[in-house]
Amino acid sequence: MSKNAATITQAHGFRMTARTLSTCALLCALNVVFARFFTVMPSALSRCSIEGVPVILAGYLFGPIPGMLVGFVGDTVGCLFSGYGWNPIISITPMMVGAFAGILRPLVYRLQKPWDIWRVAFTVLPAKLLGSVYWTSQCLVWLGFSKKGLSTLMAARGVEALIEFVLETIVIMLLMKTGVFQRMGLFPPAKAARGARNPLRVAAGMFVILQIALLAILDVAGCLPLTNGALELPVRLGLSIATLLPIVVAAALSVLADRNEK
Repeated sequence: MSKNAATITQAHGFRMTARTLSTCALLCALNVVFARFFTVMPSALSRCSIEGVPVILAGYLFGPIPGMLVGFVGDTVGCLFSGYGWNPIISITPMMVGAFAGILRPLVYRLQKPWDIWRVAFTVLPAKLLGSVYWTSQCLVWLGFSKKGLSTLMAARGVEALIEFVLETIVIMLLMKTGVFQRMGLFPPAKAARGARNPLRVAAGMFVILQIALLAILDVAGCLPLTNGALELPVRLGLSIATLLPIVVAAALSVLADRNEK
């Protein structure tokens, strides 16, 4: 076995090797730098940046769990260097970014044509819609940080999310097309072609669809647990976290698929 092949195998799956930890630490640092120095803030509750790029790359390179960890740690450390207070509920949004990137990464194993950018876009879009637009807006209203109505706030954040979505998709596509991660032996994981047809990955995709459908149904029905004033606060919080269980299950299935493809 060649040295390069051995490196790819080692990078495959959720293994916290020294190389994985060091790479994730670097991505966390980049996330903080991007959030701090590459951000435009139209208002106190609005900002546009490319801070999601390192989190998405962590999901691509190592899977949904490391992607979620990079998102969580990067958001936590970033809050220490800013004037914003840290809140674990809002940290779910950057965790979604890493989770979706890790779960949907089989789409970007082969980026052969320029129009394959839609593959990258599909891994970025769900977290923007469910995280930045939906979840963060709900949290800002619920926590009392915003006096705007929920629909108004979601519309404003939707414009910001669209700008971030376009910028991050283009940046990631350019980075992936350089082939730097392939030369480093970090991407794609071993047996990538077979992984796209793994039943566990199919099930993970179904749970992603379920997550989107669940949040959409709750939104239309007007019974979102986080903003339902008829419920006690602990109950609202518990039910809100429970509504995110499908993405957690999808991440777990994706990790199992990685292990089975060794």
